Amino acid sequence: MHMKKLFTISALSVIALGASVSHAVIAPNLVGSPDPTTGGYLWTYQADAQAGSEVAAGDFFTMYDFSGYDPTNPNASIATPAQWVATASLVTPPPPNTNPPDDAAIYNITFQYTGLTTTGTLGNFTIFSTYGLISPAPGIYAGQDHDDSGQLLQFISTTDTPAVPEPASLGLLSGACVVLCRRRAQR
Repeated sequence: MHMKKLFTISALSVIALGASVSHAVIAPNLVGSPDPTTGGYLWTYQADAQAGSEVAAGDFFTMYDFSGYDPTNPNASIATPAQWVATASLVTPPPPNTNPPDDAAIYNITFQYTGLTTTGTLGNFTIFSTYGLISPAPGIYAGQDHDDSGQLLQFISTTDTPAVPEPASLGLLSGACVVLCRRRAQR
């Protein structure tokens, strides 16, 4: 519980620092709930360029510490709209003037735009995770795009991301499974 409070306070501090950089100009928002799929869940985000901003070739956003994504998992996948490229890395350099937390043991997912300058809805982005619960502490994302005059902007903000189940919860779940399996075997 103490760690959750510490993380929430840290995340809020990062957001407060990021507020001086720029408002979130590319905003990925979770669409509905994560969809169950083989071996995990698909997390779909609709990303929008906010009013007064535009996205040009080379602009990007990174979702830091996306729990449950591992490119070595045979079910792992990332889907992007046309003219976007996704990469996954354990350590990702942040945009200038931002300082998102970055756990070197958890993958970050970066989406980079390669097309002509655009505005409005950017499309749906889907990431596989072995976890299907939404974290009570919002996930951090950061990136860069441009305002409508062409000036480069960096931003940092939050969105819904996967929660890592607590070990105590997993213990309760596995205990319940053992009881159910025994009852079924006795029938």
